Amino acid sequence: FSRFQFPSGYDFEVNRELWIHHYELIQRANQVTANVPAIQMPDTTKNRLLGEAQFLRGMAYFNLISLYGGKIPLVTAPLTAADRPAGSDSAAVFAQIEQDLTFASANLPRQLM
Repeated sequence: FSRFQFPSGYDFEVNRELWIHHYELIQRANQVTANVPAIQMPDTTKNRLLGEAQFLRGMAYFNLISLYGGKIPLVTAPLTAADRPAGSDSAAVFAQIEQDLTFASANLPRQLM
């Protein structure tokens, strides 16, 4: 696995679980970004929650593009069970990572207690 030399990446459990868990994280972050703006709360709290979600989504996409390269699905809104997103080019994925991390940087506290 560490040398990326296995006959079928889709059948290798670690590979499959990495993919699944990263897209579960992305789906949850997308649910936060879709639903939190409508919730009544202070703007600083709302922006912090959105920043946390976008940081996690950006990190997940960075991990996926680093591990799998090429055309990974880029999903920025909650999916339904019937959705089958197509792969996106690397430039679009990196642009989304930059957008997510820039928003997170502007909206997360500088130091954690």
